[in-house]
Amino acid sequence: MVLPRRTAAAAALALLLPVALLPAVLVPAAPALAAPLPAGGSGASAAAAGAAAAGAAAAGAAAGAAEAQRDLDDLARRLGDAVAAYDAALADVSSATARALGAAAGADAARGAAGAADDARAARVRALYMGGGPLGQYAGALASRGDLLQRLAYVQRVVAADRALLLARQGDARRAERAAGAAARRADAVRSRADDVRARREALDALVAGARARHDALVAEAARLAEQQRAAEATASAAAAAEAAAAAAARARALAAARGAASAARRAEVAAARTEGARAAQAEGRGVPAEYAVLYHRSAATCPGMPWAVLAAVGQVESDHGANAVDSSAGAQGPMQFMPATFARYGVDGDGDGDTDVHDPADAVASAAAYLCATGAGDPATLERALWHYNHAQWYVDLVLGVARDLDPALAPEVPRA
Repeated sequence: MVLPRRTAAAAALALLLPVALLPAVLVPAAPALAAPLPAGGSGASAAAAGAAAAGAAAAGAAAGAAEAQRDLDDLARRLGDAVAAYDAALADVSSATARALGAAAGADAARGAAGAADDARAARVRALYMGGGPLGQYAGALASRGDLLQRLAYVQRVVAADRALLLARQGDARRAERAAGAAARRADAVRSRADDVRARREALDALVAGARARHDALVAEAARLAEQQRAAEATASAAAAAEAAAAAAARARALAAARGAASAARRAEVAAARTEGARAAQAEGRGVPAEYAVLYHRSAATCPGMPWAVLAAVGQVESDHGANAVDSSAGAQGPMQFMPATFARYGVDGDGDGDTDVHDPADAVASAAAYLCATGAGDPATLERALWHYNHAQWYVDLVLGVARDLDPALAPEVPRA
């Protein structure tokens, strides 16, 4: 069977690696293929876990394919080396065969020369006998020669030369036959090795085909898992987007509800303002208890420009001069309804007893005067702003100013009217 040179080159590689060891060298153990995606689960976290598992499986398959590719690359390099070795083996077969043929031809020529020498000697012997035998030859030589001894020596040399030539030709023939036999044996040995090389090459070809098939399978598996990873990542992204959209929708609903509540509260505040505004328009100052009247006059005097009636109007609106000094639902306390944080900042010891108490009328009224003064109650131009700071509602400002004018009709004309 005639094989291509690249395939035939595997035979020389088989000389370097025993056939029994080649599977372990050329066909590495297969890496674990794709693990299945996690069953069950929901949401972006489960999708992300699936994408991560798919990515790990794809990476493992890609690593296996890369390892198989490295094995094939190494095999290709070694096959290239084996090509030269196999070519050398073929050249050895050709050279050995040529030497064997040359030796056989030389043996044939030597045998021919020995035969020719033997034939020539036989012809001379026959000529001697036909001419009267050796004595006749000698007699003829004696009759034709001058010196007897010289003619006798000549005849002996002729016979000895024939015999020496025959022996030489026979020796050459025997040596040529031995050389031809050795060359033939060497040629047989080289052909035997070539047959062994071919058998090993065929085994290696089968292993290479198996390794290539495994590599192709790993490449296909890596591509499949990469596609699976992309799909899992897309699923995870879609799940995350869906969760984000659901959260955004929930936030939008909560915001809409909050806006609705704020709008309702604002409508209620507007309605209350309108009601209180109506009350402010009709408000009439009521009599101020003497105890509180003293506190209002004394505390207002600490803020130049602030009318005592404004401070008294605040006390009347907030708690009816201490008659309703209960904690409000918002947390305001005492007869002047201070929030704790505001009182902590502006609280004053109005009676000088060394204690500042939000429920003590002297402390509460003095503290209210200090707070109103700090926010502009001593200047008619900023009085409304000071009252608004005390309670952030215009209806409250209008109500206090109306009560103040009822309490003191002689209030300075520059004080705003409700």
